[in-house]
Amino acid sequence: MNMTRRCFIALSLVWPIGAQAADLTCDQFKVGLTESSAQYQSGAPRYEFEGGTVRLKGWLVRGIFDDVNARMMCENDYFVDFLVDANSADDAFAAVHVGLFAGMALHAFGLEWPEALSVRDELVRTRRPATITELPVGEGVASMAISIAGISDFELNATR
Repeated sequence: MNMTRRCFIALSLVWPIGAQAADLTCDQFKVGLTESSAQYQSGAPRYEFEGGTVRLKGWLVRGIFDDVNARMMCENDYFVDFLVDANSADDAFAAVHVGLFAGMALHAFGLEWPEALSVRDELVRTRRPATITELPVGEGVASMAISIAGISDFELNATR
């Protein structure tokens, strides 16, 4: 079972019906992520619908960095969650790209660039292998981790 499907199942079990992410729509997050990627002069993101339920829907985010996997989830067309993880622990650039994606996602979430980069830098500075580092950001929580296998990941979750 892929990561997005596991997230759909987990979220559908615990998510209160009607909860929304501070009124940030998925389309607004997509526009913000596209604008953020232009700041880094990286490729423009493409959003490929991955599936979902009537309430929860997921998209793969492609075209920015090939060495990471990125996914976005929405509930009733409102932003819920953004996940990015490195394809491999052996690729140093993949870990860097997770960090770049983190900054872009935080900016798309509504943080100004200096604050988005400061939050990202604090997550990078304080993360440790096999632990999750979390910081509150506006109406959400940002987290970074390094798995036991050394794979970096970032998650931005809208709080309820």
